[in-house]
Amino acid sequence: MEKDNIVETRAITKQEAEACAREQVQYIGAIQPHGFLLVVDPIDMRIVQHSKNLLELLNTTLSSPLDSTTPVLSTFLTDWLELASAEPFDNLVTKNMQLFNFGSEGRISNQYWECLGVIVDQYISLEFFPATSKLDSYDLLINLDRMVTRIRASSSQQELFNILVQAFQKHADYDRVMLYRFLPDWSGEVVAEAVSEKAEVKFLGLRFPAEDIPEQARELYRKSTLRIMADVDAEPSPLVPQRLPSGQAFDQSVSVLRSMSKMHVSYLNNMGVKASMSIALLSNDKLWGLVAFHHYSAKVPPNHLVSEMKASCELFADIVISHLHPTINLENIQRTVANKRFIENSFKDLAQRGYDLKLLAQVLPEIQSINPKSYIGVCIDEQCFVAGGSWQGSAAFAIALSNLLNTASVNELAATNLLSEECELKLSAAPDMAGVLAIKSRHLPEVSVFIGAPEVSQEITWGGKPHTVNIVIKDGERQLEPRSSFALWRQKVIGHSDPWSHEDRELLYAFLNAVEEYMLHCKKELMRLKLYQSSYNDDLTGLPNRRYLEEHFAKLAENKPQSPLVSVFFLDLDNFKRVNDFLGHIAGDQLLKRVAERLKDCVRPDDLVVRLGGDEFVVVVQHTSSDIDTNQKTASHIGKKIIHSIGQPVFDREQPIITTPSIGAVICSPQDQPFGEVLQHADIAMYRAKNAGKNQVHFFSTEDQNQVNREVQLEMDLRLALEQGEIKVHFQPKVGQDKSIIGAEALARWHHKDLGFVSPEVFVPLAEKNNLIGALGDQILNLSCRQVAEWRKQRLLNEGASVSVNVSPLQLLRPGFEDETRAVIERYGLAMSDISLEITETLFMENFESANKVLQSLQTTGMRISLDDFGTGYSSLSYLWKLPIDEVKIDRSFVENMNESDESLAMVEGIISLCNKLKLDVVAEGVEEKVQVALLRGLGCRVYQGYYFGKPVSAESFSFEVRAS
Repeated sequence: MEKDNIVETRAITKQEAEACAREQVQYIGAIQPHGFLLVVDPIDMRIVQHSKNLLELLNTTLSSPLDSTTPVLSTFLTDWLELASAEPFDNLVTKNMQLFNFGSEGRISNQYWECLGVIVDQYISLEFFPATSKLDSYDLLINLDRMVTRIRASSSQQELFNILVQAFQKHADYDRVMLYRFLPDWSGEVVAEAVSEKAEVKFLGLRFPAEDIPEQARELYRKSTLRIMADVDAEPSPLVPQRLPSGQAFDQSVSVLRSMSKMHVSYLNNMGVKASMSIALLSNDKLWGLVAFHHYSAKVPPNHLVSEMKASCELFADIVISHLHPTINLENIQRTVANKRFIENSFKDLAQRGYDLKLLAQVLPEIQSINPKSYIGVCIDEQCFVAGGSWQGSAAFAIALSNLLNTASVNELAATNLLSEECELKLSAAPDMAGVLAIKSRHLPEVSVFIGAPEVSQEITWGGKPHTVNIVIKDGERQLEPRSSFALWRQKVIGHSDPWSHEDRELLYAFLNAVEEYMLHCKKELMRLKLYQSSYNDDLTGLPNRRYLEEHFAKLAENKPQSPLVSVFFLDLDNFKRVNDFLGHIAGDQLLKRVAERLKDCVRPDDLVVRLGGDEFVVVVQHTSSDIDTNQKTASHIGKKIIHSIGQPVFDREQPIITTPSIGAVICSPQDQPFGEVLQHADIAMYRAKNAGKNQVHFFSTEDQNQVNREVQLEMDLRLALEQGEIKVHFQPKVGQDKSIIGAEALARWHHKDLGFVSPEVFVPLAEKNNLIGALGDQILNLSCRQVAEWRKQRLLNEGASVSVNVSPLQLLRPGFEDETRAVIERYGLAMSDISLEITETLFMENFESANKVLQSLQTTGMRISLDDFGTGYSSLSYLWKLPIDEVKIDRSFVENMNESDESLAMVEGIISLCNKLKLDVVAEGVEEKVQVALLRGLGCRVYQGYYFGKPVSAESFSFEVRAS
């Protein structure tokens, strides 16, 4: 015996409401059984899907019934009906049902059936209904004309609603016709109703919760404005097969025959409804409401209502919507225009008072005087300015409002329930602010404006208790079902404001536009002031800038009869780039500010401290004495004071930052030397201090200028030498334990026509400094590859031997270096393993990540990477395993001192031991004596390079036989 069902009615939880919103609102893969469906492939006109009831319904009209096994799938449409034209689908469109004409011959005859067709994806959907007597076209037009006339003559919105439902009930002959309007929270209100004697309950004026018509149902109404349910209790007829040839389920969203979900069928049964029809009312493609038709017995609607009346219903809906929009009201327009003009004039007056944002508080009471609500305000970042009531705004409100607008998908927030218990908005509002309308500026993201509205208590009459659900306990199982009670239920609503109107939005947008213009005015004025200040001051430190320095120097030169001598210090911070790279630009900026403060402390208030830019500063000190020696001593003292002060640690989050200055100094008379020349001399002296070891002061001399001139001339000569191919390559052998030559190092050599031999230690840094290193490196690589190719051709190089080429960090890190190197090697027919790249540790100091990436890529091609001069740079033994290298070259300074220095010997031993463990080859450079070879061999070093085995010589003089004893 089946147990009795227990029904529990209670408030619906948030989770249950969300589950309801996910519920399917149509019976997928089935149709209502009073008609049948054919889905046709328009290419070959074969049937790809049909409703299971097809043969059953057809047999009711055929004199010779079809056998239940009669095939339908893959048969041609012409096997079933007579087409009315050669192009039968021409009048059909996508997602909009149209009449489909066909003949009287065939199994499906137009004597018994009528059809609506539509294009869905790539298929044709044909829905067939029992034919009924057609409404005379003349009568139809007369009815339409009468309805349109009555609708247009309506004097009020309510009269319009009443005419609509009365006309529709008379026209469609349903027991109940309701005009159902959606509210902002998607609950619905019955605003008009026409009923027959069978309708015992009246729903006029009642509200229905949003869960009754969930979101997915509303979306279906928007897509397909007509929905018919002929028999609520009829079992749906399934589609055969369930899926189309494409594998997808058939889209029935615009189908007239589509069947409702079991949940919706239960809902209609609970209302006592056995047949229904609904027409969606759309406004600007948004769902405004529904015209709902209810009948208390099954009702297959007349065919003219399904076809001709579909068009007439849509026409009525358009007419109704056009009347629902507020008619042009001259008074409203005049008021809106006047309000905008008032706001604009108020802000124009405000702009005359200044450009301080705090002045907004003065204009807000004026704007509030034309605002019918409680409050009007503006939020700028964490500031909140507000007028109205007693609340003066708060930073918490500004932050909360900004957060809400930032997370919203639109820039507008409209809330009417801030004081109610169900409000989920985390907005710290005024005590009496129940509603807020806020707009965020699209042009100024930090700005938002708002209007606050007071609480308005109201009483709502619901058709059944809202937000409740029936829980049916059946055989111990709990099942969610639609609510069954539609009895009147009254609710007193508190904590809410009136809904926001179009006029409210117009006022707020006018206010926002005025605020934006005022903000831009303020920004322009502040920018003008800032530009004036920035033309003479540095933004970061507040120190005077180069322009100020030039004018200051010019004023000193104008002093009559004789301007005093001045000392000009040009200061550059040593290794400042490392601070930015390793600690970040914020730490670097803090260091620059601290340096600026310390420089000002090192001189008198009347002396000048200037930031030129970057980490360069200038200090100008005026002397009272005309004696050069006295001024030299004073300047030296000041320079030492600056070095000591700048050298003190600066702490960044307890991390000490230590930097030192390199200072160039010039003592001069502003009347005798132009500003540009003085600054150039100080700059030259600064570089001499930096090249001499940094952290010192160097006073400019004529020899400094001569040295610069020589460098300039040497640079010009180097450019010419590169153009004319004067740079040559010499090769120094690399020797193995068995005294065989296992490779060579290519070394650039320049014989100057006047200066003779120029050391690479001179011209390579010169090339790096003047952007010539790329051209120099390209020439060395090309000459080296050409020579290796020649030696390979002559079979002079041993198998596995390679020639190493030195690469500058600037050269390796330039874009395209990897591809260019590979192209050169391939051009000479060499393998990548024939050439080895020699790099220094400074490469990884410049840009570790980029250098690693390039070298790892080259390694994968077979090229060997050698780390030159190891032990003298920034690195340590412990980080060798991180580098993409194959070979380590011990710097010559350690090899030369092994015999005399235990520290050097220990360093060499440590390098060799670690490299052997890491399986890295080791080359000892600077080997000049037999005893060094013996020591190195004993320590495990197997490759040597130095004068003991051979000096760097030209390719023509290079010997492949080792002559060392």
